[in-house]
Amino acid sequence: MQPNIDQNKIDLRTSLRNLWGIVHVMWQVRPLALTGWTLLLLFTSAIPAIQIWLQKASVDAISTVSAHTAELLPLLLLVSSIYGLHILNSILSESSEYLFNIVKEDTNFHLQRSILLKSLCVPYYYYEDARFHDEVSMVSQAVSRSGADVIRSVVTSFSNIVSLVTVVVMLSIVHWSLPILLISSTLPGIIILLIAKKKRYRLAVATTQQSREVDYTLRLMLSKHGAKEIRIFQLGDALIERWTHLFVSVRSKLLKQYATEGRGRIAGVVILQLSALTVAIILVMQINKNVLTIGDYVALMSAVVIVQSTMGSIGASLGQVFEMSLYVKHLYQYLALPEASKLTGELKFPRHYEQLSVSGLHFTYPNTERKVLTDISFRVKRGETIAIVGENGAGKTTLMNCLLGLYTPSQGNIYIDKEPLQNFNIDSYLNHVSAVFQQFVQYNYSVHDNVAFGAMHKKLSQVETLDALASVGLTEMVHRLSEGMGTRLGSDFMGGIELSGGQWQRIAIARAAVRDAEILILDEPTSALDPLAELEIFRTFQKLAAGRTAFMVSHRLGPARLADRILVLKNGVLVEQGSHDELIQLGGEYKEMYQAQAQWYQEERVYDVVG
Repeated sequence: MQPNIDQNKIDLRTSLRNLWGIVHVMWQVRPLALTGWTLLLLFTSAIPAIQIWLQKASVDAISTVSAHTAELLPLLLLVSSIYGLHILNSILSESSEYLFNIVKEDTNFHLQRSILLKSLCVPYYYYEDARFHDEVSMVSQAVSRSGADVIRSVVTSFSNIVSLVTVVVMLSIVHWSLPILLISSTLPGIIILLIAKKKRYRLAVATTQQSREVDYTLRLMLSKHGAKEIRIFQLGDALIERWTHLFVSVRSKLLKQYATEGRGRIAGVVILQLSALTVAIILVMQINKNVLTIGDYVALMSAVVIVQSTMGSIGASLGQVFEMSLYVKHLYQYLALPEASKLTGELKFPRHYEQLSVSGLHFTYPNTERKVLTDISFRVKRGETIAIVGENGAGKTTLMNCLLGLYTPSQGNIYIDKEPLQNFNIDSYLNHVSAVFQQFVQYNYSVHDNVAFGAMHKKLSQVETLDALASVGLTEMVHRLSEGMGTRLGSDFMGGIELSGGQWQRIAIARAAVRDAEILILDEPTSALDPLAELEIFRTFQKLAAGRTAFMVSHRLGPARLADRILVLKNGVLVEQGSHDELIQLGGEYKEMYQAQAQWYQEERVYDVVG
């Protein structure tokens, strides 16, 4: 069941290909803004060399003025040019930043949309694998770091190199060794930085699950549903202790990494400053020999600072590129995951089919030997209501996932009349299938949205939605709401109204019913209710399912008596099928389950309700 995800391999060629993929996306979404940003960045890269020359010329001109009292106008123009260049540099930098933000936001939108679209295609069983969730966490970090920022660092590095070349030429005029000395002095710091980035990434991979648990525990304690049980069971101290232990464990590893990085940066700074001191001594000696002027000294020392800061920027950018490319790898690795096999046929789902049949169906989670379903076969006539019962883990939900197309059987097939399921168009099939799951979604949107989401292809009106709510007995509730159908449900946002568990379940049934589907599935959404409330929900569902094929899944047997036929699963095998009376007379698995459950309830108060 594990996704084929490699979290540790670092491949330079793959990283470069991923970075080029980001460039392609940036060009695709904003070609003009990307071009303008790049040109402005390259233009500003020449400004440092111009500033150095202006600084030298102005210092020399000041010396001339003090000695020969020449006219001040040329000097004032030089000084004004220095400050004017600062203003121009600021304007160009801000313009460049604005253009980049346009590219960045649109690129992030495109990448996040790609992630969301991929989430609809990834095989459903991936969501049941912790390793997949670790990968999703790394993908989230990749998006938060922004793929566009990777390219920004690349282009910035190139711009800095252009600036560096112009300044290096000026230094080499004084002595060929100066630029070599300065540049080589920055290399240890850059190497240390890249090593640190690599170690930090590997630490992030190693602590992903712990970090997710830290975040989970924090969200659990801050959630409304968690707060109730945590207080009742007095779990607060225990959970805080667990959170503290995890947090401290991750923190200690991070602090150790930070200390290592700090020592490396200190070593780099020491080397850098010693090289700058050496250059300063060389320049002072050149002035003493009258080889250089004061203006040359000032300009060249500025050049030294620029070389070191530029190399530092290049190193930081390369480190950022290196680190981000490691995370971007997870983004493209996620987008390259295999997609679930879909119904790719051209047949439209027959509105009035006669029979649904399951023949020799097996299901084993991919890449495992865990058999969940074994040789399941049965037939259902259109309009029949089928109850599927069995203990927890019997394979009931897995069978429903196969019927819904979420799982692809390992062997066997599902047929509509005589056509295998894969011969049907996926959209046509899904438009005629609906379900209410055990963990149905409580959308924190309006009442109308919560129901209309069941039939987005039909674009339900407010009247149609209200009719659906009336069919599940919620008309009075809607009329009591301050904004009626427009009332936001849930408590996550301001103005939201929280419903009872039974009301949420009825809304979920209304959402399933408005789809006007030929096949309805009710997969244990009432397991948290008492038996009488559960029976009432199943009765509502049965009424709405009239004339359609319906599957009711439950591990409690009371609602099963509402069905035309009962399928009994045990350890993934269909061991019995028939009506309630037939199965009781058979004296097998169903009767044993029935008698085990019946002893907990007064039969006349529960089971006779449906008799």
